[in-house]
Amino acid sequence: MNLSFRPIHIEDEADQILVKNFLADTKAIGGMILEDKELDSYYSAIKRREERSSDFCVFALFEEKIVGLVDAFPRKDCPEIGFISFIYLLPEFRGQNFGKQLEEYSMTLFKKYKCSHAELDVYSKNPKAMTFYEKNGWKIISEKDGFYRMRKDFA
Repeated sequence: MNLSFRPIHIEDEADQILVKNFLADTKAIGGMILEDKELDSYYSAIKRREERSSDFCVFALFEEKIVGLVDAFPRKDCPEIGFISFIYLLPEFRGQNFGKQLEEYSMTLFKKYKCSHAELDVYSKNPKAMTFYEKNGWKIISEKDGFYRMRKDFA
């Protein structure tokens, strides 16, 4: 059961709705609400990443259905660091190895861009995400404002 990937086209209203729903669900996990200002800021960030490469912000598809999202890119200020801004998988697809495929997409992308390691931030009140990342070799390197910065070195 393998996923395929396609670029997010943030100018497309259908893609905007999906991104909004995925972000809102992620915020709800931590008991937070997605605010319009935050959503507009994220749409702008996706647009900037789209301009750099269509590989950076993609939807994950299973049997032609969009089931998740990956937003991962080499940092502009420090290109040897790959940064995962957002990984999302619909709840009904979790626990079936699809999350690992989303992470592998990111790692392959970072290696393509010659990154030495990857980093991400995870909400401290999201124990399922923490467990997933730790199980897949991520290590906590710092904590700030309720988020853990995690790192994964490439072998």
